[in-house]
Amino acid sequence: MQTADGFFYGDAYISHDISSGDTPDHETISVDPGDEVSGLVFYEVPVDAELARIMWQPDSGRLLVAADLREV
Repeated sequence: MQTADGFFYGDAYISHDISSGDTPDHETISVDPGDEVSGLVFYEVPVDAELARIMWQPDSGRLLVAADLREV
């Protein structure tokens, strides 16, 4: 997550009651081209932060914009 002032924040760990079913655990799966999956990723950022972009880093040599929140 990148804020409007340029700071980056990584995903955050949360604990949850697995028996509730509200927040499923992440599993390693294969996704075929054209298929879709959904899930939850939690970020911990300052309450007054203006969110700008959700970034994805598939490897150490690339940083991609997954969503530009400034256009929302």
